Amino acid sequence: MLFLPQTLLLVGLSLVLADHFTYKPAIDNEQFPWFCTVYSNEDFKPVCYCTILGKNAILTASKCFEKRDITNGDHPKYHVRFGSIAANGMRKVVNIEKIQGTQHLLMLKPKTPIEGYHAIELAENNYVEPKNGNITVATFHSYGTKLSMKTHVHMVDMRLSKDAKNCQFAYPNKHFCAAESQNRCNIGLGTAAVSQSPKNSSRWILHGIVDQSPKCNGESKNADLFVKIDAERWKFIKHNLN
Repeated sequence: MLFLPQTLLLVGLSLVLADHFTYKPAIDNEQFPWFCTVYSNEDFKPVCYCTILGKNAILTASKCFEKRDITNGDHPKYHVRFGSIAANGMRKVVNIEKIQGTQHLLMLKPKTPIEGYHAIELAENNYVEPKNGNITVATFHSYGTKLSMKTHVHMVDMRLSKDAKNCQFAYPNKHFCAAESQNRCNIGLGTAAVSQSPKNSSRWILHGIVDQSPKCNGESKNADLFVKIDAERWKFIKHNLN
């Protein structure tokens, strides 16, 4: 067992489909201490959701940056926001000094280490499915629309099943998929699919990162596609944690 500050347990999942979900409001995202968003320093618009794995490591989806330059010049091109976003709270901001990654995942390296967050343990390469088949996705109030990211974070709970009828486009060895029972838009690229173990604890397990959300493009019958945190991606993450 390997312990590192402010990290998530990394695991793999077999191909799954969510056939049930609930949509719960949260006062602020201190309930999800790993949840963050990437913003452009040029226009200050949101680029992608992200996940804090450690004081020097932030994980997101490569797809968010397909048409963007990830090389920094004299000044950082992106920053990450995290922490409380309640009406009376202050969000924390850190500039991104370096971006590196693979076909599906990017690791963002902050210019200064992220401090002042609740530490979560990291377990090396465990292949277990969530207890009772539940995963959670944190997202902003704009979930289900094409609107920009809003102020309050919400929690979406999904119940997994083995029914893969909406997952024909997924690659079982590299991805898993999830679809809700209502015609919402998308979860949001780069956000994490996690489970809580034990329930109502501060111990979160990371299963995947949203890589494709086709429902906003008129394909509502398809599911959101998640990049699976498998052994290969675990090695990439471990190598870039510090």
